[in-house]
Amino acid sequence: MLDYLNGREHAIAALDRELESLAISVITYGEVYEGILAGENTQQQAEAFEDFLDGPALLLVDQRVAHTWARLRGALRTGGHPLPDADLLIAATAITHDAMLITGNRKHFERIPGLQLFDP
Repeated sequence: MLDYLNGREHAIAALDRELESLAISVITYGEVYEGILAGENTQQQAEAFEDFLDGPALLLVDQRVAHTWARLRGALRTGGHPLPDADLLIAATAITHDAMLITGNRKHFERIPGLQLFDP
């Protein structure tokens, strides 16, 4: 997402192709805003992000997502491969909604069973 907001062509091309079918987790929304607020071009990036948000649906953490998160978290912790809760909530949201997760961080997400990944 930050690549898109920073004007990197590969991210713009990848996301613009899929804009009508995109959705964003409320957790990703928070992570993006954290990055925007910590950055140098806060106003410009916030405006670009708000413009971007005109297209995708915002997916909330509900009981179904929380149940998927709990299952994933337990399995990964038991297997000795825990992940940060925010990443697991994002993955649980994608799995619950049968959506593909677009990420440049395959290392974190590729060990989550049932998660469809796309790396632009």
